[in-house]
Amino acid sequence: MNTLKTAFLLTALTLFLIFIGAWVGGRDGMILAFFIAAGMNFFSYFYSDKLALSMVLTSSIAATLAGAVTLLAHFSGMLGGRGSRSRGAGILMFFLAPLAATLIQLAVSRSREYEADATGAHTTGNPYALASALQKLETYSRRLPLQASPSTAHLFIVAPLISGASFANLFSTHPPMAKRIERLTGRAPL
Repeated sequence: MNTLKTAFLLTALTLFLIFIGAWVGGRDGMILAFFIAAGMNFFSYFYSDKLALSMVLTSSIAATLAGAVTLLAHFSGMLGGRGSRSRGAGILMFFLAPLAATLIQLAVSRSREYEADATGAHTTGNPYALASALQKLETYSRRLPLQASPSTAHLFIVAPLISGASFANLFSTHPPMAKRIERLTGRAPL
């Protein structure tokens, strides 16, 4: 299953970068984007274990995607900046690409939390015990706020920074605890 996910992400990265490259820089942009995607795909597939031993290959590819999108946004100003549409698209990409890349990385981080919960439930054979433990952690963290920074938030079991509104969850490294418990038990927490 991970091989299928990896192949899907690599293909999606390549197609996305080619599309953006063609849109921003025409044929030359498409060719440049293809070579960037091919190089980054190769590097992330064969050297991801050396980049971050603690990541599922999927996270490494998501980080590569973020870097590729940002790099393409940087180069978009150099690709065919003759027309006002090209310059406008380059400026738009310069600001929106890092935001999109960050949202992708955070979504992958939330996905990893769900996978970790499922693995824990499968290993112990008791998803209700894990759900109970998660509920206790959530309750305790509300009483005693966690000391965290955005750079360390992904290391926590419970989301230490953002909670509440569903829009805010887009920028969270963790899915809402209620959703994690619901996935484990098949019903909403009490």
